[in-house]
Amino acid sequence: TQDNRLVTLVTLSPFDLNHVSTNLPIKIDPTDIMVISRVYSFDWAPTNTISYLLGQIDKLIVKDFPLVKALTTYVNPNLGFNGSSYKASNWTYLGSETNTKYRYLDAMYITDRELDRRFGCHNSDSLFEILGNRIESTHVELSPLLLFARYYNKEFEKACKNCELIFWKP
Repeated sequence: TQDNRLVTLVTLSPFDLNHVSTNLPIKIDPTDIMVISRVYSFDWAPTNTISYLLGQIDKLIVKDFPLVKALTTYVNPNLGFNGSSYKASNWTYLGSETNTKYRYLDAMYITDRELDRRFGCHNSDSLFEILGNRIESTHVELSPLLLFARYYNKEFEKACKNCELIFWKP
């Protein structure tokens, strides 16, 4: 913005979605894909800021990460998101992930990725064995997460195109 405030940001992470890669119709190496793990836009961001940012990420991937064949990201409809920015930026709906749960460690929200990093798992039973009552999960049924992909490799895109997958996260 004109006053130099941060408007929006994105983080790219290594691909660590093993339950997704085993269901893809093409064998992949984890270095073939990167994950957009966070997108945040402040309320003062102009309209279409995220779509613009996604376009800039395309340029970055092509220039600085030429071996990356695709990006992937989740959209969480439980928080009111529907993927419109991704659709507007030519991303493809890849599938949905069922068994969505929110977890809380010591009453603070924690992601499955962070649970894996800290404790080597995100399975409820295993976590309860390790952490006891320090870990809690939501008990309401949540909508599946939506998985979107942006392709940078024609062979990879052709293999994954029109394959609406349903992933079950253990």
